[in-house]
Amino acid sequence: MYREFAIGDMAICKTSGVTGRVIKFYKPTACEEQTMVVTDGGRKYHAPTSEWIKIEEAVQKNKRCGSRNCPKDT
Repeated sequence: MYREFAIGDMAICKTSGVTGRVIKFYKPTACEEQTMVVTDGGRKYHAPTSEWIKIEEAVQKNKRCGSRNCPKDT
């Protein structure tokens, strides 16, 4: 799977809004690759890698959209 972020990057989950620093990628037996982050509060959170976007990319997308709501994949 191609991902646009690496361990150490800040990322945001598109579905939950959780943000954190990427600490791990792993592939469970029965589902797609997962990304684990550690949040500012020190908690670990994981979700499918396809649900994550690098923080810098999210900021750029938000600037293009302005105040209107953009679709997730713009």
